[in-house]
Amino acid sequence: LRTVTGVQTCALPILISLMTYRQASLRALWPNPFIWHNYIEVFHAVPFMQWTLNTLFVSTLTMIGTVVSSVPPAYVLSRLQWRGRNGLFILILATMMLPGQVTMIPVYVIFAKLHWIPGYLPLIVPAFFSSAFSIFLLRQFFATIPDEISDAARIDGCSEFQLMIRIVIPLAKPAIRSEEHTSELQSPYVIS
Repeated sequence: LRTVTGVQTCALPILISLMTYRQASLRALWPNPFIWHNYIEVFHAVPFMQWTLNTLFVSTLTMIGTVVSSVPPAYVLSRLQWRGRNGLFILILATMMLPGQVTMIPVYVIFAKLHWIPGYLPLIVPAFFSSAFSIFLLRQFFATIPDEISDAARIDGCSEFQLMIRIVIPLAKPAIRSEEHTSELQSPYVIS
């Protein structure tokens, strides 16, 4: 049953895209005839390629910003021992309790006063100021990496920065990749 539902979920939009407008309106299940020209027409009707390039541009910079701003704090909170570390971590976790909808309007007002709206900056710049969830996710993963690996690297002369770049980040690629895909879907609607 799940396989049939999965096939329907994937196949139905493709079949509908190959129908005439009348067939799609009447909820036909099979296109008769297949209208392959619909795919060419969509590129002429809307700036589809520009939208695709915009998405790649914003998502690439957002991904870079998220990784660059989340990995160092997560590393410091998980691998280094210092006074106040747990208190700061609790404070970061406390910021996760505040829903994004509460800060949505004040953030919009700030972006408007900076004259960033409309534009890409409100979508990209916040990624360079790490989110609590990203720090939490990476910190938890970094904490699972055995201390013996870090100790061996320190004995070999690695500084903390080299240890983070050469040892911890390569070992944490799965967590970093999963963290890259936690994206905000609501911001573009509010900002534009």
